[in-house]
This record gives sequence, C-alpha cells and structure tokens, in this order.
Amino acid sequence: MMERLREGVNSIAVKIILSLIIFSFVFAGVGGYLASGSVQPAATVGDHEISRSQFEQAYQNERAQMQAQAGDIFTTLLSDPVYLAQFRQNVLDRLVNQVVLDQEADNLGLRVSDEQIKQAIREMPAFIGSTGMFDNDLYLAALRVMV
Repeated sequence: MMERLREGVNSIAVKIILSLIIFSFVFAGVGGYLASGSVQPAATVGDHEISRSQFEQAYQNERAQMQAQAGDIFTTLLSDPVYLAQFRQNVLDRLVNQVVLDQEADNLGLRVSDEQIKQAIREMPAFIGSTGMFDNDLYLAALRVMV
C-alpha cells in the first residue's frame, strides 16, 4: 500500500497538479499584498487618513464594550441591519471627531503635561477612597476592568 502511494506521489501528473496549486497560492498571496496597498481609507480628515483597519479595530472595541454592558439585548439590536449601519457610522463619527479635536489642539498649541494628567486622575471622585484621599487600588481596579 505504501509502495503505491510513493509511486503515485512521484508521478508526473501529481507533480503538475501540486505545482499548479502552489503557483495559485503564490499568485493569490502576492496579489493580496499588492491590492492591499490601494485600499481606500475609511475616512479622510484634512491630511489625516483613518484606515479601514483603524476603523475595524475601533468598531470591534466598541462592540465588545457594548456587548459587555448590554449583553443579549445588544446582540439582538445588532441583528437589525439599520441599527448595525448606524452603530458603525457612530463609531466612524467618533474617530473623525477625535482627529478633528487632535488637529485643532495642535493648531492652537494646546498641550497637557504628564503632571497635569496625574493630578486630574488623583482628583477624580471615582478614585477617592474611604480616607478621602486618592486610592491607588481603586485606580488599578478600574484599569483592569478597561483592559
């Protein structure tokens, strides 16, 4: 039995078929790389482009967050094509708004130092412990929930 398999593998017909399969995979792979360079962005804001992969990543993050919050209700809502289209548009709108805000902040020369960010976090009511002071454990727990 093994002898017949060896003879079959060494036949010219099998080699031709395997060569055709290999070449089709090679050309399909190379074509995929070449075509991916010409993919249209999801949105363009000024000179900044929001790529489709950035949009899909933001969409997946938002979807996972909503799924965690609303559960089966959100799954039911996503089965409606109108709601799904509106949800995707809202995600894209948020990305565009963030780029516009970032560009305007750059134009105005607005900057926030690390120290200002630390101070703002320390003053957030959600991180004030029972002692009335900043509780690092509450802060770390909130970070773990976000990730």
